[in-house]
Amino acid sequence: VRGRRRNQAPPGSTRRLETEMRSCVRVRKCGWNGTEKIRIGRKPNRRGWMAARGKGADKETVDELIHVLLSSKAEEEKAKVVADNVLSFDQSFWLRIAEKADQAGSQEEKEELSELANSVMKMVDNLVRATESQMEDSSTVLQEILTASADPATGEWQVPLNAREVESMRQAIAQRADKVDEAVIANAYAWMRKASTDKLPGMVEVIQTALQLYAGLALSGQSHDDPLDKIIAAAPADWEKLLREEVEAGRLSEDAFQEGLQKRMEGVVIGLESGSYRQRVQAEYLKELETRAKSIF
Repeated sequence: VRGRRRNQAPPGSTRRLETEMRSCVRVRKCGWNGTEKIRIGRKPNRRGWMAARGKGADKETVDELIHVLLSSKAEEEKAKVVADNVLSFDQSFWLRIAEKADQAGSQEEKEELSELANSVMKMVDNLVRATESQMEDSSTVLQEILTASADPATGEWQVPLNAREVESMRQAIAQRADKVDEAVIANAYAWMRKASTDKLPGMVEVIQTALQLYAGLALSGQSHDDPLDKIIAAAPADWEKLLREEVEAGRLSEDAFQEGLQKRMEGVVIGLESGSYRQRVQAEYLKELETRAKSIF
């Protein structure tokens, strides 16, 4: 096939991610008939997500964390501290534990620090394993959503996706609504960044479509009579057309549109974890709709 080249698409963010998918994206643009060959999901390096952070945290910060851990007598309490500070357990933490053990004034204090190190290490390892499992599951869900819009015979995507392909992807997301969690959306952003870095605009477009469909389904209500719900649930390419139809028919005013949009934005800000990828994609979706509406009102 002319123009075929092999690239690697985005990996997950944790080690031992072994799920792989090989598919193609064929571009329906500018008369170019080349093919971008893509691998989704490769094994990342084994550094995991606790890589050393430059010079590490300062001693005062590490000592404070060690003190909090030593003060946590219940295992549940200690596990919560570990989970909340998991990125802090880098080289500087373990070196400081060893240093404090060497400087301990008694054998009891030395043994207490040794037991703490062993306990924290096991907890961190369990967290890593749990996260790896979650990322593997999220990769599978994301792959199923993306491949729903591919040609079933060839496993290739034609971009831009046609209406049937977009609807197939929408149905795949709806059927997995309870599985499309923060990990899935985070994976989608990671894959999209990698595809962009590898100069695979076709793959970026496919993933963007999936994120848009997710946001539309998450933000639209169940009312078939609400014109704003109808617009939000539609593909962004149809927004201006639907907006114009609803406005001209007298079913949607600018005030009603802005009020409905504001309520949904408040729901996103209050109802979703601050800084989460789900909050980000839904907020961006509403902002884009608001921008597009300026050409209508």
